[in-house]
Amino acid sequence: MAIQKSLFTYLAQQKQDFIKAYHEPAGYPVGVQDPTQTACSFAVAAAWSWDSAVDGKQAFIRTVASRDKEYWVSVDLRAYREPFLAFLGREFGVPRATIPGALHADHLLNAAFARRHGLRYVRMALVWEGYNVGYGTKIEKNLTQSLASDKRMYLFDYIILLKVLNIPPPSDKNNYLRRREAIASRLAAELGERRDLILQGMDGFFKLWPVL
Repeated sequence: MAIQKSLFTYLAQQKQDFIKAYHEPAGYPVGVQDPTQTACSFAVAAAWSWDSAVDGKQAFIRTVASRDKEYWVSVDLRAYREPFLAFLGREFGVPRATIPGALHADHLLNAAFARRHGLRYVRMALVWEGYNVGYGTKIEKNLTQSLASDKRMYLFDYIILLKVLNIPPPSDKNNYLRRREAIASRLAAELGERRDLILQGMDGFFKLWPVL
């Protein structure tokens, strides 16, 4: 039971980290051109170092005071699952054997979008298969194909928030319109935020990014 608790504890910590990211998105980048950008993201002081277990400077670890460490990989690193799971074992005591295949090692920011817009490194997380695949099949694919200028950094957004909080993706615009109030109520309970502000934020996001 103690081993399993390590995984559940990590998932709870990860969830709390992303709830904080909603309230402080400027301090939670999910895609950057260069690791040095993560050392001081909008006045949040941090340290970073390459993962020596991964060749070619293709993975690094970001450390922010009073927060859990973050694992980042190059968008060109194909074998990223095992290094990330090894990191979870070293830093959080989560044995590899306790992590089921249904928990995906996920690029929080779609790697294809990052690559297309000049971002070389993206942050990793554990996301349940159904939600990861659900968002990747349409919404993240549409995000990748949407018109956008190249970026030096990309911050935490509503697509990522819904995915990591295990909220099924809207299948299209009509489905979003039918579900938006229920989704906002769920987020309000999770985030401790006003429901009307969440509705404004979500509506604005999906208007800015035509991914539905």
